[in-house]
Amino acid sequence: MNEYDLHFGADVHCTDGKCGRLSGVAVNRDTREVTHILVEAGLLLKKARVFPFSLVSQVGETIDLAITSEAAGDYPYFREETILTDAGSSAGGMVTGGQTLATAPAVVHQKVRQGVPDERAVIERGLPAISPDGREGRLDHLLVDADTRRISALVLESGVLFTSQKLVPGEMIESLAESGIYLNATPEQMENLQPYVRGENGEPEPVDPSARRVVDESGFATEGPGYRVARALDEDPRTADAAIEVIFERGIITLTGTVDSPQTRAAAKAIAAAEPGVVSVVNSLKLDL
Repeated sequence: MNEYDLHFGADVHCTDGKCGRLSGVAVNRDTREVTHILVEAGLLLKKARVFPFSLVSQVGETIDLAITSEAAGDYPYFREETILTDAGSSAGGMVTGGQTLATAPAVVHQKVRQGVPDERAVIERGLPAISPDGREGRLDHLLVDADTRRISALVLESGVLFTSQKLVPGEMIESLAESGIYLNATPEQMENLQPYVRGENGEPEPVDPSARRVVDESGFATEGPGYRVARALDEDPRTADAAIEVIFERGIITLTGTVDSPQTRAAAKAIAAAEPGVVSVVNSLKLDL
């Protein structure tokens, strides 16, 4: 599948130079098709223009549009405003202490949008993605099918200080809204989401299910306890073929993933506990029964 890797904040270029940065996308709520992109320009008073996605000619290190900078000025700005309207009040008002007091007119908060059709969902980086069991990740960016322009996958970040990125297939999207992306994934599906990996050419690439994912708070790419545990799991024949994710935070190793036997699960915990710098091990490995 030919995919566009749409990163919020990526530079957007017209045919004659840079014209802004990607700040959001407008998506058809029913089909998941990306119909427009929002391109933000300026330093202090930032404004985003809205361009049809059909103008995107190429996506790589930059997002290229098939128009000139001069022509870009003809496209509308994106604006959202909340308007307060008087909905009126009931006659007579409120009676208290034998007196009738006039009630304040009801006020309706109405959101008015310009530049993007009302039936489109505008989504941006950081939007929460929520599963039925309450698990939540934050949207980092999107993968979009270049032919159909539909969202093929979400790339979500989880964690607060030390984040990891996971791929959520587009088929798991239940609904899209400005308040969040709602998923129809089961707890098991959420547990087994693939890590997001970019190849040497910058393109997303398939992940080997046996590849080991490491999140290590120590900041030492090849010296931290998390990485030493990962190497030990790779080198031990009892766990070398198991798909185990290693997370190290504040002396605690957390092991997640799925293994094929209780013996492998126990061996992984023992291997992790034996590494210097590991205070305790949380064994969250599940059995593939």
